[in-house]
This record gives sequence, C-alpha cells and structure tokens, in this order.
Amino acid sequence: MKNLKSTLIKSIIVILIILNGCSGDDPDSPQTIKYKASTSNFSAQVDAFIANDNSKYYNNIKECVYRNDFYTNESCSLKDLPLLGQEYESVTADTIIERLVITDDWMLDRFQEVLEILPDDILSLFKAVTAVVIATDVRPAFYWSSTGAIYLDPKYLWMTADEKNTIDQKEDYRKNYGNDLKFKMPYRYVVNNKQVTFSTDWDSNKDRTFEEMKTSLTHLLVHELAHANDFFPPTTINRISLNQSILSASNSIKGNRISDILRVSYPLKSQLLKDIAGINYRNETAKAEIFEYTSQIISEEFKNDLANDDYNYSTQYEDLAMFFEEFMMKYHFDIDRDFAVCDISNPDNITPLTGKNYIVYWGQRNRIGKSEIKEKAKLIVEYIFPFTYEKYNEFFNNLKKPTELIAGKTWSESILIGQEKGMKSQIQIMDTEVMFKIPYL
Repeated sequence: MKNLKSTLIKSIIVILIILNGCSGDDPDSPQTIKYKASTSNFSAQVDAFIANDNSKYYNNIKECVYRNDFYTNESCSLKDLPLLGQEYESVTADTIIERLVITDDWMLDRFQEVLEILPDDILSLFKAVTAVVIATDVRPAFYWSSTGAIYLDPKYLWMTADEKNTIDQKEDYRKNYGNDLKFKMPYRYVVNNKQVTFSTDWDSNKDRTFEEMKTSLTHLLVHELAHANDFFPPTTINRISLNQSILSASNSIKGNRISDILRVSYPLKSQLLKDIAGINYRNETAKAEIFEYTSQIISEEFKNDLANDDYNYSTQYEDLAMFFEEFMMKYHFDIDRDFAVCDISNPDNITPLTGKNYIVYWGQRNRIGKSEIKEKAKLIVEYIFPFTYEKYNEFFNNLKKPTELIAGKTWSESILIGQEKGMKSQIQIMDTEVMFKIPYL
C-alpha cells in the first residue's frame, strides 16, 4: 500500500509538471535572489577555456555559461546546449568533461581524478546540468537555472600549494553577515571522531592529500547537483523540449519542483530561524530583539523542527540540498555530519575565532537519523533517484538515531564522542581550524 501511494503521488506530480506552462520569475523569490547575487559569486572576467578541445559544443559552452548578465539577457537555447541527460542515457567522466569550463589546467586534472572514482548514482546526477564551470573567480559555489550549469569554487579541489596560489582569495560576500548575533551554528564532517573537511588556510604552504581533496569536492558536488535535479527533476528531462531557452525550460517546472513538494510535505515551521537565516545569508535587517536571543532559544526552535542545518531556512532549495548532501556523504562514504548551536567565548577578543571559542549548547551528529527527519530525507531521495530509490531502503532502515554532542564542551572537544583518551592532542589540531561557516548556494 505504501509503495502504491508513493507511485500514485509521483504520477500526479509528473502530470502536473508536464501541464505546468508558467514562465517568468517572481522578483521576490529565492531563485531571483540567486540571480542578483551571481555578480557577487563570480565576475566572468577571468580568462576561461573549454577543457576538451574536441567538445561538440566547443563554440557554445563558454558563451552560454561563462557570463553573469542572464538576469537581463536571454539564456541560451537547449538546442545550443542541452542537458547532459537529453543527450546521454548514461553519464561518464568523459561526457562531463566535454562540458567543462576552467581557468587553470590543474582544475581539469583534479576534477577528472574525482569523477573517475565517483559512484554511478552521483555521476547520474549530472544529467540535470548543461555544463560545469570551475573558475578562480567563483565564490561561493552555486547552481544557476539561467544556464543550467553548476559553478564550483576551486578552493574545494586544490591539492598542492602551487595550485592553491592560483586561486582568487577574495572573501565570500556573506562572511560577516550575522556577526552581531550571540550564537554561532557550525557544522563539520567527521570520520572516527576526526574532522575530514576544513577551511582553506591561504597562508599555509602545506599540500593536501587526494582523500582530503576528494571529500572536500564531493560534498560540494552533491549539494550543487541536488539543486540541478530540483530545477530539472529526473522524470522530466526526457520530456523537455529543446525548442526553448534553458531558463524557460526551468521556469516551466516552477511550482512543481522537488523542493516545492518538500515544502508542502515537510515544511519548516520556525519563523525565527527563517529570520535568522535572512540575516546570516542575505544580510537582511534584523529586528532588535533577535540580537538578544540566546543559544537556548535557538536550540529549542531548531531541535523541534525538521531541518538538519540552519542553512535550510534560507530557501526551500537549500532545505532540499542540505538533506541530500548529508545523506550522500553518509550513504557512500560513511562520513558523519555534526551540527551545533554554540555560545561564543572570546575573552581575549582574538581573531579569527577557532573551535575552542565556540561552546556547545546543543548539537547532534547525523541528524537525518531522527525519525521524522529520516522520512523527509527519504522522500528527497525517492524524487532525486525515482528509478532506483528502493536500493536505498536498507540504508534508511539501518540508520541509527542521532548522537547528541555533549553540552558545555567546546566545539573542538565535542568531536570526541565516546572517546575521552587522547582528547588533548586531537583538540590542539582542531583549534588551528577557523570555524567560520561559509556555505555555498
């Protein structure tokens, strides 16, 4: 009965998507906010080139995706640059590289190395994109429905100090948003009580291992690919006409995207956390009382709602992408995700803050294991992998409940769950890491 109900719901949604012919953009929508932010995300002024000289779309790709004026100018036709899934039944590393735009040769090498070892289901997500851009002027990474492309910040895929030194070190334009709030909400990815994703230290000459680079890039990739599959759901790709622009094709699905279904089925209820996300990620003006809110208030709002990160509250699109990102990292690599609400302790007024300056009030590891949240994650997976979702059932059936981080410990200390010995040496390593939280779009 449950499978029949799920199938029926999906059939109805597919019909709605086919019939929906609306176009244009709501100027106040989160999607439009992304368009307006794109000029801050990248300049499109750096010399970029097509990674594969033999690409059949060599004359179209750069013109179609390496521009930042699509909010005022028409995007390319799908005839000129179709979605990968409109051309290929199965996607490989080679077919993705055929659609790659880069600003430095090493970006191709690193990206290809990771693509060649990624699981097939992650590669299949590229069917919803027209191209991939890796450019030194991209920060933060983002997906753009005007071009159908994902834009990757190269700070996620360098391995050598020489490679890192070719990257623009500009700050994310949102870095200082929300600095006046009394609390912070950091996250990290963890394996065996050790952090496996880190901020880039621009002053260091230390190289990164391939495994460190792969983990860094993969959690970014699955996040951006979640956006692409939201705007071009897998069940619609073969039904989309090539006789329209990329943006018009995306807008034809408006109102019936996966994130639209999610918003109705598992809505986020906390208006307070939505207001705080507006401050932290869009620099919206805050009500005076918000600056008086404590970690206790924020924690109660968060743990009684259906999010796995505060970034979920910024838009419905990020709500979907954050869940999918955590699921994929756990499913494929058994990498845990920590999230916490922390007080700030900085008696010496040091800059930058590190893990020892954040005091955990409340936090969890693997929040998607909570029963109601697990169901929300499962729904997302069913829609992003509509033809193979049953293979993930065993994972969800065996997914354990979240583990609580110990309140009162520093963020650095809280990484050690059920392991008190050796804490000091591990904490010293962690304390060198800057814990600012700067997400992608």
